[in-house]
Order: sequence, then C-alpha cells, then structure tokens
Amino acid sequence: MQDIVEQAFIEVLKNYIKRENISQKDLADRLGWKTSDLSNYLTREKSIGKKRRAHIISKLGAEFASTVNEKVRDILSRNERFTDKLSEFITINYDGDLFLFSEIAGVDPYRIKDYLSGTTPKETDIEKMANVIGIKKEELYPIEIQTKKPEIKHVGKEAAETKELDIEIPVVGRAGATDDIGRTAFEPLHPPYETASFKGCRAVIIDSNSMAPVAYKGQKVIYSEIERVREGDLVYVGLKNGERLFKRYHNHDHITLQSINPVDFCGPIVVKKEDIEFCYKVVGVKF
Repeated sequence: MQDIVEQAFIEVLKNYIKRENISQKDLADRLGWKTSDLSNYLTREKSIGKKRRAHIISKLGAEFASTVNEKVRDILSRNERFTDKLSEFITINYDGDLFLFSEIAGVDPYRIKDYLSGTTPKETDIEKMANVIGIKKEELYPIEIQTKKPEIKHVGKEAAETKELDIEIPVVGRAGATDDIGRTAFEPLHPPYETASFKGCRAVIIDSNSMAPVAYKGQKVIYSEIERVREGDLVYVGLKNGERLFKRYHNHDHITLQSINPVDFCGPIVVKKEDIEFCYKVVGVKF
C-alpha cells in the first residue's frame, strides 16, 4: 500500500507541475527543496517517505491532499481490474501455472505473483504480458504508467545498475582442454557466426571480493531479467529481507543458494520460494 501511496504522490505532483505551468525548480522552491532532490523523488530514485509526504501537503494544501486520495483510489481500481484480467488469462490458458506463463512472457514469476497480489505493474512487464495475451498494453492496464529509473539493487554496501539492454555476441570458435596439462585447444569457426543472445540485461558493480574467483571488487556482473534460471546457474538473488546475493542456484526439494567463493565457510543458504523477491541469471562479467 505504501508503494501505491507513493505512486499517487508522484503522479499528482507531475500533474501539478503541468497544471500550474511551472518547472521542477519552481515546485522545488515552493517546497523548500533542492531541484535535484525533487527530481530524484519524481523518478523514484529515492523514496519520498511519510515525513516528506506530510511536508508536501502542508505546503500545497488540502486540495492537493484530496487529489492524492482520489489518485490512490484510482490506482487501486486499475490494479484490481488488471489483476482480474491477468488471473483469468493464466487460469484459462495455462491451467493456473504462473511459472509457465512467466517463462512465455519473459517476466519474473515473483513479480507476476506480486502483481496478482495488487502491486502496480512495471510498464515493460505490462507490454510483455499483453503481447502474450494478444491485446494492447492499454487494454491490460488502462492508462499510461509513469516510467521510473531502474531500481538500484544493493550488493554489500554499494552497487550501481545500468539500463536494461539486449546483448548479442558472435561465437567465433570452440575451446577446450587438451591432454597436455596447462594447454587448451581452440577451433576457429567461420562466418556467418552463430550468436549467443541474452535479453533484458543489466549490470551491478561489485563492491567486495566475495564473488572471487568469478568476479572481484570494482568489476561489473551482467545478469538477465528474462533468461530462464536453470539448475546450477549462477544467479543474482534478492531476498525479501533486503539481502542481495550472487550464488549458485540449486532447486531440488528446496532452493539452495551455494557460495562460489571457495574460502566462504558460511555454507549454503536454504530459502523458501516465498522469501525470494527476484532471482536473475548471471550471463557475464565485465572485467
């Protein structure tokens, strides 16, 4: 609910700027804030928070507060209609198999689960799901959603995240070990090259050596929000308690997250599906 209230404040603030025909700087001056701070709140790079929301209302008045309340009701109504449509489609066409639908749509299943619980969907996910359903995204979620900057996922103390992109890498040869210790065999391939494609990629900067020897402090780990996670994959996992981890993924009777660092003596972590916020496949490291 707090996320919906924050979304309502952002939409109403943006409409306020348009209606009053003022700039972000003008609004920031009215609120007594720096323009950069207001920009961060409007793009959801930073949370507005309860105290700041109360401050906004004290500065912009009761009419603004009333408009926010109406917007909250509007968002809840939108989300309910969206949830009903999505749930009905998954039930009828996929026998209620959320994970199968998520694989076809290319949307993280745990995000879909959140959407079915009433969370406001991301615009990119709406488009992907609408394509599978066979309708326009506006029909699935009736009005334009304010696009926000990519959310920053923290790994250790600090991490930075890039915008989402697709990667295509030409495969130029085959490499493998030979019978001679310390040597490898390389077989070149010839054009036209096959490509290794990875969709919906982002990257985070590692701020420690906990991923050694795969990646070290300062290097960028690339992960995909679309590629299917399989047994034994290296994954970027976010737990609902706020932890962000890079681990080897195993799913048998339960989900086990295994460290890739040989000197990590903490042992594997066993988690439940409902404790996972997201789980993305790691597809590369930029050294």
